[in-house]
Amino acid sequence: MAFAEHGLGKSLSDVFARTQRKDVGGKGFLELDITALIPPAENPRLQFDAAALDELTESVRLHGILQPIVVLKREHGYEIISGERRFRAAKKAGLLKVPVVVRDGDDPQHIAELRLIENIQRENLNPIELAHAYNALLEQHGLTHEALSERVSKERSSITNALRLLTLPQQVQDEVVAGKISMGHAKVLLGVMNGGFQLELARR
Repeated sequence: MAFAEHGLGKSLSDVFARTQRKDVGGKGFLELDITALIPPAENPRLQFDAAALDELTESVRLHGILQPIVVLKREHGYEIISGERRFRAAKKAGLLKVPVVVRDGDDPQHIAELRLIENIQRENLNPIELAHAYNALLEQHGLTHEALSERVSKERSSITNALRLLTLPQQVQDEVVAGKISMGHAKVLLGVMNGGFQLELARR
């Protein structure tokens, strides 16, 4: 079965300048025992939708994993940087081996940055998860808005709008995460200064 790896933008390739691709048989990925994979210590995803995971599991059962999981070599296995949903689906589907792309690195800050950017680029994060990932790159890794825009190939205005969501009351953010409030609705609420009124409008 052929596994297609999505191309990375120039800015993301720059981030991976200190990493080395492990190429096996010209395929560009390894096939590892699923038991060798370790779930990520941190993940920008706040929750996994059970129904969506079931759908992905069925797809994996029928077609396999079409996009390799990105991992980092550790002493006791391979820690997942990007692709935890695919990993969970593969386990549920009963796969014994999974395709992976191995990244090298031992600097904790660099590894954390790789994980966040990989997930922003590759995973279907909801707006709040995306905002938290952006915020982590800005505050924990010292990136400027301009540098962040280049790293993730997003317009600065898009990043700014996403970060504004974190100013909403926590209850409203939870509704966005749960999919009960759309991004459009959330943007409307941002125009309301009173937090209590924001929550009242969100519940209508």
